[in-house]
Amino acid sequence: MRIDLDVASRGSDSVRRYSFDLASIRIGRGDDCELALPSDLLLGRRQCSLEWHAGTLFLFPLRGTGETLLNSTRVQRPLPLSAGDIIEVGSQVIKVLFVPPELSYPSGAPRRLTLRVTEPGGSPRIVDTEAALLRLCQGTASDLYLGEAKPSKLVAQDPVEALLFWSAAGMPHLLVHKYSAKVERNGEPVFGVTALLEGDTLTLGGAQIEVREIVSPVEPPPPPLGLLIFDGDAAPRWQFFPRSRVEVGSDKHADLQLQSPGQPSHGFAIERRGGRPMLLPGSAPVYLNFAKPPAAVELQHGDRIACGEALLHVDRQTPPPLKAVATEHRITLLLTSADEDPRELFLKGDSTRIGTTPQSTIEWPTDDELLVDLVVLWHPDGWPLLHVGMWSAEVMLDGQKLRRCTLTPLHVGARIEAAGTTAIVREIVPRPVTQPTS
Repeated sequence: MRIDLDVASRGSDSVRRYSFDLASIRIGRGDDCELALPSDLLLGRRQCSLEWHAGTLFLFPLRGTGETLLNSTRVQRPLPLSAGDIIEVGSQVIKVLFVPPELSYPSGAPRRLTLRVTEPGGSPRIVDTEAALLRLCQGTASDLYLGEAKPSKLVAQDPVEALLFWSAAGMPHLLVHKYSAKVERNGEPVFGVTALLEGDTLTLGGAQIEVREIVSPVEPPPPPLGLLIFDGDAAPRWQFFPRSRVEVGSDKHADLQLQSPGQPSHGFAIERRGGRPMLLPGSAPVYLNFAKPPAAVELQHGDRIACGEALLHVDRQTPPPLKAVATEHRITLLLTSADEDPRELFLKGDSTRIGTTPQSTIEWPTDDELLVDLVVLWHPDGWPLLHVGMWSAEVMLDGQKLRRCTLTPLHVGARIEAAGTTAIVREIVPRPVTQPTS
């Protein structure tokens, strides 16, 4: 792509224009530079370079003797350029003019990289970043800290110098500069620029960086992970997590903090890998559908995760509500038992616990010493559901026995039977208009 450089000596009104249609333009005193300015003794032999990579024009400071300024700020790292930027080197002021490529996505579209960074002798850590550009090198100059460079001549002369950046086509790329120490992608050395894919592993400067997830601006973001959370005696609640990793435990810094007794500080994690949510067991016992998973396992819609006294239902189908809507939720039940006259119950709010437990807000009549534990709650898609507790007595819905710790849609006319008492759903407000969630 064409680049025009308007060059003026500092303090002079005379401007010279140089035009190039090259992938790389070196600026300096040397004869081998595409823009050679041999009369400027303040300029290094190879001061800086302008380079096109995957539709982005970069300014690279080289190992010249003088400073390189971009828009009056000293440049110590590769940076992308915009049309009209001003570069100052030696005694020269250079205005960079070019036509940037059209983006194939809206400029404000979401993008995110999820990386797993492991340093020698260190514990892996997850990095979620929406930055358009990340510098990768040793020490504090890196946007992903990779440890201090070792005090050896080899490292001092050949440090890692690489970039992670988003191209105009909306995909992340790895750029390794020509003077960088070796960088490998999936065990093969990288020269120049290469596109990144989910599952790639980068090896550089003694560290490993795994590409766990790519949220591209040209593709719709993956739906947030929905969880229905039963946490001890608290009312059940829905939460949606757009992030690629959710840490669950009692620690105050956990993404999902659980309050029920016996919760470990770091119970387990849910991490999106390749667009799929995976359950990652931790040091504390965790159960998936009441069986202990041997290792990381993909979560399916309707799965149940148990940790201590907490129970989580996985929802991979429902989008989160765009905003809270002040809508009245009401369900009317006609309750009939052997020792009482029929009576109506009005269930209001997002959830109601019915049964014989001390935590129940409405008592379920029974002559037997049976534990009945039911929760009637509303799904975010506007459909009422019935949940049967783990230790509840047998519950029948329309003549069918319900499995414990499952969610079952309710409808007008539904017949709930438990411990000699029957409840018939007489009314649902608002009346659901969608299909029930399985």
